[in-house]
Amino acid sequence: MAQQAGQVLMQKNLYVVETDCYLYLGAEVTASNWMAWVFLLNTTTGGGSTDSWSRSIDYTHTNKPDYIFRGTFGNYAELHTWNGTGWNGVGTPVVTTEFDENITGTNQNGWVEVRIVKSAINSPALGDIQFYITGDQNAHGSFDAVPDDDNADSWNETSSRTPLNNYTTNVTIGGIPVVSISPTLPATDVPVTITFNAACTPLTGASKIYLHSGVATTPDSTSFDRTIGNWGQDDGVGEMTNIGTNLWQIVLPSLRSYYGVDVTEDIFGLNYLFRNASGTVKEDKSGNNYFNSVNTGNYFNITAPTASPFFAEVGTAFVSTSEANVAPTTWTLQEVDTNNIVIVTLNTQSGNTVFSNNITLTNTDLKKYKITADFGGGNTKYKFFEAKGYNPVTLAARPSWTKLGINYHTNDPTKVTLVLQAPTFTTFKSGLGATTGTNVTTPKNVVYVIGDFNNWTINEAYQMNRDRDGWDGVTDADGDGDRGDYWWIELSGLTPGQEYVFQYLMDDGLQVADPYTEKVSDVDDATIPASVYPNLPTYPTQAQDRASVLQTNQTAFNWTAPAFTKPTPNDLNIYELHFRDFTEEGTYLAAIEKLDYLKNLGINAIHVMPVSEFEGNSSWGYNPNFYFAPDKAYGTKDDLKTFINECHKKEIQVFNDLVLNHSFYSNVMARMYWNDALNRPADDSPFFNPMHKMVSTPSGWWGADWNHESEHVQKMMDRALDFGCKTTNSTASDSTLPKVLDKPHQTQETNGLARMTKIELIY
Repeated sequence: MAQQAGQVLMQKNLYVVETDCYLYLGAEVTASNWMAWVFLLNTTTGGGSTDSWSRSIDYTHTNKPDYIFRGTFGNYAELHTWNGTGWNGVGTPVVTTEFDENITGTNQNGWVEVRIVKSAINSPALGDIQFYITGDQNAHGSFDAVPDDDNADSWNETSSRTPLNNYTTNVTIGGIPVVSISPTLPATDVPVTITFNAACTPLTGASKIYLHSGVATTPDSTSFDRTIGNWGQDDGVGEMTNIGTNLWQIVLPSLRSYYGVDVTEDIFGLNYLFRNASGTVKEDKSGNNYFNSVNTGNYFNITAPTASPFFAEVGTAFVSTSEANVAPTTWTLQEVDTNNIVIVTLNTQSGNTVFSNNITLTNTDLKKYKITADFGGGNTKYKFFEAKGYNPVTLAARPSWTKLGINYHTNDPTKVTLVLQAPTFTTFKSGLGATTGTNVTTPKNVVYVIGDFNNWTINEAYQMNRDRDGWDGVTDADGDGDRGDYWWIELSGLTPGQEYVFQYLMDDGLQVADPYTEKVSDVDDATIPASVYPNLPTYPTQAQDRASVLQTNQTAFNWTAPAFTKPTPNDLNIYELHFRDFTEEGTYLAAIEKLDYLKNLGINAIHVMPVSEFEGNSSWGYNPNFYFAPDKAYGTKDDLKTFINECHKKEIQVFNDLVLNHSFYSNVMARMYWNDALNRPADDSPFFNPMHKMVSTPSGWWGADWNHESEHVQKMMDRALDFGCKTTNSTASDSTLPKVLDKPHQTQETNGLARMTKIELIY
């Protein structure tokens, strides 16, 4: 069915055509090729009051856009959706088959038309459609409802802007909603029915459909804080019931019970998508996921302290603050025991949305506190947090022989010294060594080591010493420019040869592995067969994210291959090898069985795709997180050395990638300095750029972007290269990476790709 809007726009037409699965929007205009265009879709009330460029628009009706299709008269378009506070989809280009336009000159008569999959906008029945054009120069910063006047005045000025009245209302868009939820605004403790219409989505005709979903337990209602579903597994978790052709349904007993949300937590939003049984096909609203508001009711959040357990120096007061959406009748603060039995009531307050208290810890015991908000009428909410006092940190120089990471004692296999760097000051240097700037980072107040050796308990005996490297806050005593901070501790009484899993626990509640660990323990280990990696330590339930492994008294690898003459660059015949795909087993050892095959092909060098520990167990390796540990999915580190040794026996050289331009978010140095609100490295991170400088568009951003001008990053990368050479019998190292590593301010994608080439270690 076609809808002709009939709205006159400079004697041109704004039109809408709808089919079963698609919505076509078009405008006949007089415009110029340097202009940008936007179709605004208003299908609900309360959308954005600015466009996806964050430019204000003067509307002549009250409905605000919740979908924007924007582009340029230059073959580029994007679909954006309003998430309640901003626009999603920025920087995500749309394929050229979904839009077209023919403006190539100045003040030219022409048209622009876009095609939108109805499922991408949840198939609304009616909508208001608007259209406008804007320029790409500074003087054309907002909108113009008269597209051919080439207004020389600044459109950013309210007095110069033309009210946007080129719209048509109540256009029939048609289609059954992709998703419906009953009740539409569910409370947390009632059954919820989700119905999915797979017609006109990628899941049309699927034999099975799964709901992959989660709820947000913080006011950031679009997060998946509790997720139900095992991606790619046909295990019944989240499986929907077919109730008709392309119609699927699932009934959740309640949001709280289905997602396992404790009564001390609140639910702010339901987020979900749909997939087939294998996870190879999904419907996720063009990458934005589906969202449904939840009737949270009266609630409060603990805004301080932000971590639990919270660490405070003994005798020093800290502030506990809670904030409610409406003023409770009564607030109460109590200390409770481990069974939540009240020990003492510390304070009460009548009314007010904010409840603040000063608390002073008198000893190093772990304390537990309960905050209760009584909203009246039997509606009571409560939450807990823990706090632990710590004794003043010992300032002491780390042993001179130690390096960052795990230091084994040569003559005593019962001891190990751990050294962690948490910089408070960074000097930035160019590739030629010239200082380009400095930066100060908020210091850590206290660091503990927790692990198998102390039953993962927070113990003052395992509080780490702090080494400020001669810096007293004003002067640098040793004049080396290093202002700390180094946290270190010597562990004793270890069983020689035994593996211990451990982490560092910091005052903000963060638990991280040692970034220099040579072995990582994580939840993915459970899926690695014993035939690939025997006797992997069990990942501790007390750990958070990746953990590190130490082991004294390790047996040195016996290199047996004789020296051989390596081929010159002009004589190299290189085979690129990915251990996961090269053999059915996908292991270091299985690849050895095919070396004769490669030799017979005339291969004299093997380039292995990155083997540094990466996220997950199946990857090309370009999502690294630890640079000193080979990934366990292919076997042990000695298995890797055996592969290299056997290659050398056959006079085959080995090249190994080290991906040093970026690291993924589970990287320890990224997690230690992270901006939770923006989900990116913190502005004062001593290791990473907050925003990528490798590639200009966010769609090309991979992981976190190392700041290669940071002195700490430069030293870490030198250490990684040195480690790779020494531990894999390397006789030389070579860099195929241009000097782009020393130029972090690249903005073009071509430069970014150059920077994504690799450091090669030659074995």
